[in-house]
Amino acid sequence: MNTKEKILRVAIKHFAKGYENASLEEIAKELNITKPAIYYYFNSKNALYNEIFLQKFKNFNFEFEEDLEKNISKYIDKLFEFFQCKDEGFAKIFLLELSSGFENLTEDTKKAVSVLLKVISKILEDTDINPLFIQTTIVSSILMYKNTFKARQNILKILGKDFEKNFDLKKDLKTMILTYLKVKQ
Repeated sequence: MNTKEKILRVAIKHFAKGYENASLEEIAKELNITKPAIYYYFNSKNALYNEIFLQKFKNFNFEFEEDLEKNISKYIDKLFEFFQCKDEGFAKIFLLELSSGFENLTEDTKKAVSVLLKVISKILEDTDINPLFIQTTIVSSILMYKNTFKARQNILKILGKDFEKNFDLKKDLKTMILTYLKVKQ
């Protein structure tokens, strides 16, 4: 892994605390490099932040099937894989940025992120289904589930329950979305 990749990997962890809470000094310290070394690769904190998204979304691709149900199922699988990445903080960064209206993203980065909505729009193009609603349902379900693990564990401990014992979010999300599509068509 080269220096630029190492910077990006460590930056994800720091930005997962929130854009404003991330510090280039702390990132440099963790990497045992100087802050100017970060500036050699990224001209600003915002450039580093946006590069995280650009790198992540440049690898997002989707091969369409002929069947709507297969495409929806495949798309949900793809998003689970996408947000369950080895860069542990990316799902949190994405959720924070989504919640802020993408205020820290450049126009080029917003275009890169829009690939998700473009794909679901193409999947649903022959229907009257609102792709933004389906997209929001899928992405928010995955992100909230991934980012609330500790909170759920604490609440379940207090309640003395284990609602998650036989729960499969991916399977249930597919069932819910596909059932919705059948009802709406």
